[in-house]
Amino acid sequence: MIFLIKDDFDQIMRLDVLDNITESDDSKLDTEEEFAMAKIGSFLGERYDLEAEYLLLGAQRNRMLIRAVMQLMLFALYQRRSSNDVPDHIYDGKEYVEKWLKGVRDGKLSTSLAIKDEELGSQELFLSEPNRNYSRRF
Repeated sequence: MIFLIKDDFDQIMRLDVLDNITESDDSKLDTEEEFAMAKIGSFLGERYDLEAEYLLLGAQRNRMLIRAVMQLMLFALYQRRSSNDVPDHIYDGKEYVEKWLKGVRDGKLSTSLAIKDEELGSQELFLSEPNRNYSRRF
C-alpha cells in the first residue's frame, strides 16, 4: 500500500477479519487503496495537495484522511465479495466519508489538509515596512 499500513486497520477491525475479507491477498488492498485515493482526489484534488499528504509518514499523516481511505477501501472490499454482504457499519462509514468529502469540497467543513500552491496565486499578499504598506496580487 502507498499511504496506509496494515496496522492502521486495527482502529476499525481485527486484522484476521481483514485477512479474511481479502483472502490474505494484499494485492487487493493495493487495488482498493488506489481506488479510494482516486475517489478522494475527485472530491478534493483540485484544491488540496493530496500527493504531499500521501507522502507523509507516521503521526504526520492526517487522521481523517487515513480514516477516509480505510472506510472507502473496506466498502469496496466487501462489495467485491457481494453487494449484499456489506455490513451496516461499513456502509455507514462510507456514507460518512462521502458526506465529509462533500462538506470539505464545498467549504462547509474545515480540514488541516495542505492546500496546493496554486491556491496562493489567487490570494493577496500584504508586505509592510515602517510607514509603507504594499499590496500585490499574484
